[in-house]
Amino acid sequence: SLGEIVYMKPIGTNFKPLNLVVGENDNVYVLGSLMGTSEIQINNETFIDTENRNYIFKLDPDGGLIWKVKNNVSFGNFTEASMLLFANNHIYFQSSGLSICKLNTSGEYVSTLTATAFSSTTSATGVFFRSAGVLSNGDLVFSATSRGTISYGNTVLVPTYNSFLHVAMLTIRTTESLGLVWATYTNGLRDPDKNVIPMTVGNDDGIYLGVQITG
Repeated sequence: SLGEIVYMKPIGTNFKPLNLVVGENDNVYVLGSLMGTSEIQINNETFIDTENRNYIFKLDPDGGLIWKVKNNVSFGNFTEASMLLFANNHIYFQSSGLSICKLNTSGEYVSTLTATAFSSTTSATGVFFRSAGVLSNGDLVFSATSRGTISYGNTVLVPTYNSFLHVAMLTIRTTESLGLVWATYTNGLRDPDKNVIPMTVGNDDGIYLGVQITG
């Protein structure tokens, strides 16, 4: 709390940190992308695993490694999927191009929400979740960038602009077990390369999104 460095944790050899959250008992969850190598180095240990995947590391308050978990599947553009949330004593992150996963604090997969369909006039094969928040009743809100038509059951969301020039913002509300409550599109990103989505949940349970508009 005095602004002094307590510890610095190198993770190599080609690991890009994307997000981190503090969980139970001050444990820290780190999300990052292992690109172009299958080697992970942490705490003077070397692990051989799968390259080109996103990983979550759980560290104790002193920086000791407790466990690591990788995505179930490879879905590309790993550094675009930077969403990480600790809520209801669980961890939520993007596990494939159309999926969000829920992990328990032991690193075990508990549940998954996957879109039922996705199509795009571009080369996109999925969406990229960037932000998340928690409502007062424990429900969750996730936001993503999307370049196509996405379906969750009978809910079908279609972009209203050219997906080559504009990127729709997907916002979904779920239960804590990832049951879909609703999904909606906000067509507010003029820059297709925009990779940060400001999104937060207010004390009034309002969902606030940052968008781009034409001046």
